[in-house]
Amino acid sequence: MGEQALAELRELDELAVSGRVELGRGSGLSLTAVTDAEGTVNAHVTDSGGGSAHYVAAEGTVKVRANRQWWLNQLPGYTMAGTGVWLKAHDDMGLPLAVLHALSGRGLADTVLSAGEPRFWTSRPAIGDGGMPALALTTESGATVYVSRDAPTGDVRLLGIAGPISGGGGGASGAPGRQPAPPSATGGYPYVDLSTSKATPSAARDSAKELSETAPEAKEAAEPPAIAGSPASFVVTAGTWPPCVDIPVCSAPMTVTNVGGEAGEGTVLLSSSNGASTSAPVSLAPGGSTVVPFSVPNTAPAGGSVMINITGIVQVTSRMGKNTEVPKRLGERGIDVNNPVGAPSVYGPEVLRVLDDLTRGTDTENLSANASAARTVRTASEAGVLGPVHRLVTSPGVAGPADSADHNVSRVVDALSGDAPSATDPAKAAAVHLLERAAALAAERTEPKDKGTVVLADPAELTVEGADGKEVTGSYRADLLDTAQKRAYGIEAVPAPALDLLPRSPARAGELLRAVQRGVEKLTGGTGNKAPPGYAKVVEVYLEPAGDGLQSATLGQLTHLLGTAEVEGSTLRDVVLDEQGKPVIDELVLVNDASAGAEPGGANPDGYSLSAEALAALAAPEPPPASADPAEATVTTGEQGTTAAPLPRRPADRHQPHPELTEQEFADLEAYQLRLRAENQELFDLLRMDPDTGYSTSPRTDAEVDVALGLLTDGAIGGPLERPRPNTSGDFVTIGERNRVATTYELKGVVTRYPKWIKKTSRPFPGGYHASPAKFEAKIRQILAVGDVPVIDTTYADQAALDDLMRRITANNWTDDIVFYP
Repeated sequence: MGEQALAELRELDELAVSGRVELGRGSGLSLTAVTDAEGTVNAHVTDSGGGSAHYVAAEGTVKVRANRQWWLNQLPGYTMAGTGVWLKAHDDMGLPLAVLHALSGRGLADTVLSAGEPRFWTSRPAIGDGGMPALALTTESGATVYVSRDAPTGDVRLLGIAGPISGGGGGASGAPGRQPAPPSATGGYPYVDLSTSKATPSAARDSAKELSETAPEAKEAAEPPAIAGSPASFVVTAGTWPPCVDIPVCSAPMTVTNVGGEAGEGTVLLSSSNGASTSAPVSLAPGGSTVVPFSVPNTAPAGGSVMINITGIVQVTSRMGKNTEVPKRLGERGIDVNNPVGAPSVYGPEVLRVLDDLTRGTDTENLSANASAARTVRTASEAGVLGPVHRLVTSPGVAGPADSADHNVSRVVDALSGDAPSATDPAKAAAVHLLERAAALAAERTEPKDKGTVVLADPAELTVEGADGKEVTGSYRADLLDTAQKRAYGIEAVPAPALDLLPRSPARAGELLRAVQRGVEKLTGGTGNKAPPGYAKVVEVYLEPAGDGLQSATLGQLTHLLGTAEVEGSTLRDVVLDEQGKPVIDELVLVNDASAGAEPGGANPDGYSLSAEALAALAAPEPPPASADPAEATVTTGEQGTTAAPLPRRPADRHQPHPELTEQEFADLEAYQLRLRAENQELFDLLRMDPDTGYSTSPRTDAEVDVALGLLTDGAIGGPLERPRPNTSGDFVTIGERNRVATTYELKGVVTRYPKWIKKTSRPFPGGYHASPAKFEAKIRQILAVGDVPVIDTTYADQAALDDLMRRITANNWTDDIVFYP
């Protein structure tokens, strides 16, 4: 049936076709055409973006007239000079000319037979136009012929064909003088799926009329204009080929033309389907052309003919580098190395290398693979993550589900498509950071891939090594599994706000908590949405740069935001703790500009890390002690509405200590401290979480905050005041310009009687200052040596201790370097 259908096709002198042309770059065209008995092709082509073009191929030349949208979509440099006028066509104008050269009955039949006479056909049921039952007959080379059979007579009717357009063959032939169609400039062959039939009389008349009306203008078609300011762009077309009959080698010169607006140089790569290949340097001014000699062996049998396909590509050095091996492989797979992803702005050696990796595994054209790879590379390049993508698809330390050749990287990259910028879209921002984080982890791995890093974008059936060393299989969900360190990551981001919001605004606090919630749900959301057993669950939240200061917030500011945030009735406790108050994740990492280097030696050294214990303390803090009712405290108010300290004996010079407190002064001070807490509740809640204690709270840490609030209120120290970063010196810091630490304060207490955070007994207070005054002096010396400011709390000191301390301070000349409280 297949041979009978092709024989019918060869006999069609007037052909009508309609259907799709797929270009292998994630794009396609719709085509309708009529070919008359003289071989003139009258074709109309449209793209999905509103572009339309009229092509006429006759007597070995092709001309085109297109609307403005066509040029905007296909070749923007021609928008001004090319709209509405006839131009001599070349491949870079949108439709590969090989398609037009094949649009005759004989040409389409030759396309099916481009790999030689089929040894066998495979058959499957199909549906033709109008719902007609049909058969799809496919050769071993992949070309398909659609036919129907008349039941009463058994006659075979050709309905259409599908397959790659080979460019019309050419080269060695037993028919002298036959000119082949030039190959596509993409270096490969477009794929067509066309309905075919003999042109009806009315269709033939309409086409002839249109050709007659357009002939005067089309006859004057101009050479394609050089595009001023556009980069060099080369096309390869067939030159004049002499007949090749009964000689061992055929001459097949190819013409290279620079259709860009700038001079350029590159390397032309020519190869034939029967094994010949060559390369040659080219350097052309805009509009210039040169002929490159090429010879192919004549493999035609005696008295017969053979079809030889020739591929020609030019690698522009300024855009794609000098390495020719990668471009050659891509050209064999049908990828245009000078416009590999359908976006002229996306180019370079790295673009080609990533495409090579993503399409590796086949030496022939695979339209689906090419389109998918092009989409991935284009999106990754435009999002600024092509480097991480390249490292991920080539790293030996990366693995993925068995059905994911690129380790699911493309699925992650797909989240970056669309018009919204990454900085304002949480899903896109998270995808960017996921790729960067995965690439960073992969760079640390040299082990086999089952000990490396796995990128997952969806729940996947996966076998991993559990905490006990045994393999476990299940459907696991995590953005990133580090199988070497047994860590499962949920990667999220807080996008830049659309409005200029303050760092501590409820809206921003809600955005931060919502991001944490999304990350937690990825790791704990139930079947198919959980981390593997034995893996630490780690949520990493990245804060996008914005004008609200959140990206430069300190850990204290961020933990305060989380501790006060509420989203749809849920607080941090609801997000990170279970019903028993236990953390559901093992670590939360907050990453912004200010966190760089915050955790040296940590799994993520550039993020603020909160352990499960710290999260529990932050989500469910102990309430501050209520040893007195602040509402009943009697205090006076200063001139600016700030509560004044009720200590009339306090020296005006804060470098001098207060005398030993009387019982009344002690009671007044305690009431004053409670009033300050009430008046500064937000700051008190922020400062009472000490990183040195894992952000847990206690009466002792609360007493430290009482000292800080008192000194801040009195103006003895400046602000804004915060807790320092983990693993750094000091108890409190002030923040200066560019959100950097200005001053670090280290708190030391002179204690000779029971403080309120230690249970009092009938025995005298053990130890304290009098037990080792020299040790206390040494601590002050250490604080000053690192440039910090000692703050000495004498609330619980007797007068003898104060007198001894001042003698030591005076002897060391430290008087002006120390601040006393109260």
